[in-house]
Amino acid sequence: MNGLKYIRKAHGMTLAALGKRMGITRQTISQWEQGTYSIPNSRLNELSVIFGLPEHYFLDVKESDIEELDALIKTVKAQAEESYLFSEYENLLKAERQTISKIDRYLKGKDNEQETFQDLTYFMEREIKRFEKLLDVLSNPNFRFLLDPILDVFISQGNAGADRTELIKSLKKEITAVLDDAEQTAKENKWPKEHKEEFDELF
Repeated sequence: MNGLKYIRKAHGMTLAALGKRMGITRQTISQWEQGTYSIPNSRLNELSVIFGLPEHYFLDVKESDIEELDALIKTVKAQAEESYLFSEYENLLKAERQTISKIDRYLKGKDNEQETFQDLTYFMEREIKRFEKLLDVLSNPNFRFLLDPILDVFISQGNAGADRTELIKSLKKEITAVLDDAEQTAKENKWPKEHKEEFDELF
């Protein structure tokens, strides 16, 4: 089995997309996958960097190695997703800090620029909309039996002081368990007794 073809398809990437990424034609990649031409060593290294896998997996792969390869692909995908989320989070956080800093200067009379006033207005409108969305969720009776256990997860994990990667993994695991429990609850058309009593008090 051709490893390159298997890995490319596992990532949902077309010949054209990979060719564009590598600066070569889709026909060249197709020829590598069909075995018409061998993949040059420099290109093997490039493929290894792109997909985050050892070079030998892009050559012929035995059926007995597929399970191991699938596990590696799954791990690489998860790491890439987490890296992307953290990158996006850091960019958003940086932009928000810059906006808050400008607003602080404006409120202290150190900055009278019209642009800063517009930033302040936009920031307030955005936060109000975010809060309104939160209220919509809190007031929706269909979500009530979910909110308490999910909030418990965030509170417990927030106090754990774990690094971000471990925090994401732990949240994903715990919230998945909550959702699985909620799905079963929905099927049985009833709330867990302890959650219902707590929500009756809150709402």
